[in-house]
Amino acid sequence: MTDVPNDIMEANVVAFRWKFSDDGEWHYGSKRPGPFRFGDPDIVEPLFSEAALLAERERRTPDVVTWQPIETAPRDKTHVIVAVPDKDLDGYTVGEAYFDPENYGDGDWWWAGTSVADHFDSPMSDCMWHEPTLWQPLPAAPSLSSGTGRSEE
Repeated sequence: MTDVPNDIMEANVVAFRWKFSDDGEWHYGSKRPGPFRFGDPDIVEPLFSEAALLAERERRTPDVVTWQPIETAPRDKTHVIVAVPDKDLDGYTVGEAYFDPENYGDGDWWWAGTSVADHFDSPMSDCMWHEPTLWQPLPAAPSLSSGTGRSEE
């Protein structure tokens, strides 16, 4: 369980085991051993509930977002990240976009910052070789807990 961060390990200690060099046997207890009248143990090891460690690691692991078929994307002008195959189908153009259901017949995908209201903008169907095939939600906005809105260096 070496890939579990120390703070998770410490929060999930359920017992300890310790050994003195003179008797060589492991002793167990629910509290950290000591102090002893005749000297401290040579080895003290915390013991963990593996199920508790795994549950805590799962709780602290952010949800992994994977690409989803474009057919499952929201069609209500919600901004998402889309992947549009390149002309030769050997890569993708990826960016923020939204689906506008009210214009261009049954609707169309638009890159973020463009709209039908701007005479010079076009939907993806007019400016890309292919339609988007994959999408994923936008990530959460960063925390402004530092108060500056800038990364600390």
